[in-house]
Amino acid sequence: MLLGGSGAGKTTFLNAITGFEKADATVLLNGRDVYKDFESLKYEIGFVPQQDLIRYNDTVEKTISDSADLRLPLSISKQEEKKKINEVMDIFGLKAVCQNLVGKQSGGQKKRISIASEFISNPYLFILDEPDSGLDGVLARNLMERLHEISRTGRIVIVITHSPDRVKDLFDDVIILAKDAERTGRLVFYGSIDDANTFFNTDKLEEMVRMINRKEEGGEGLADELIEKSRKINENASKREMDVLLSSGEQISASLLSMAIERLGFPVVSLLGWQAGVKTSSTYGNAVIKNIDTNRIKKELDKKNIVIVSGFQGVNRYCDVTTLGRGGSDTRLSRDALLLEAGLFQEDNPAVPAHEQRAEVQRRRRARPDRGYG
Repeated sequence: MLLGGSGAGKTTFLNAITGFEKADATVLLNGRDVYKDFESLKYEIGFVPQQDLIRYNDTVEKTISDSADLRLPLSISKQEEKKKINEVMDIFGLKAVCQNLVGKQSGGQKKRISIASEFISNPYLFILDEPDSGLDGVLARNLMERLHEISRTGRIVIVITHSPDRVKDLFDDVIILAKDAERTGRLVFYGSIDDANTFFNTDKLEEMVRMINRKEEGGEGLADELIEKSRKINENASKREMDVLLSSGEQISASLLSMAIERLGFPVVSLLGWQAGVKTSSTYGNAVIKNIDTNRIKKELDKKNIVIVSGFQGVNRYCDVTTLGRGGSDTRLSRDALLLEAGLFQEDNPAVPAHEQRAEVQRRRRARPDRGYG
């Protein structure tokens, strides 16, 4: 989720990461430079503007079909194109109105048509500028739930919204930009919703934006103060860089392992932790797995693929990147795995006293040294 008041730099930021306006920086998408490889990467980026750029005199299906002709590679067959059109209409609930005129649809349906037209290319990075603008609470949430489902298929979804509180539970992270006394596009906060609550001392995202807005805009004018607070929290860059390097090493190792398995004749796929739906705790240096969305992994297993998952990353309130290879965190994970195997582990309400858990872990480690625990 991308938030900020008027003139905060949200549009400039999006233009930079999509390659529309080049920034004095490097933008990487799946490790590839967006600016240098734009011609090949442009199909991986989808952008839905706030305005509906669709013809009202065409049918819904014709609208999406025309978009497919423009956005899909020429190498794709008509049969494959038709299949993609049907899949996209199914995702956004447009099958029932596919032969109806666009102009006869409700505001919510028109917004879905606009989004479906851009999603037809199956972009890896999907950006939407106020997709819920003008929609009531029920329609807005339904639309955001569909975008949330898309994000769980391994894609990056960035949404600008001016009504964040009604859908904040559907987002993993929030970016908040502001304009300070010197320039626009200043980063005030990046991290989880929970960590944003702590940073701003409020659980209302709209209140956070009001805090950074200028007083003449009805805000509190705290942008400079909060930007400085964020800078102090994030000044230890070397520690974060080391963690990023360690995480990259995990990913490279997994890729090499995948290549070796593939050369032996076995189908294999390598996923990063976030692609596999792995969520870790937000405690620096002691990250543990909190949740795994198994849909992506199951999809690969159903194809009879071997699945390798690496790069478990979490972000704490200080925006430090953590991996499960630091600070004894993998030992903690091993302990939890042993307790799960023994049927003793209950995270929220431990049924077994801590000393009994520790004793059980030690017993199983001594009995099963071949498992590599600890």
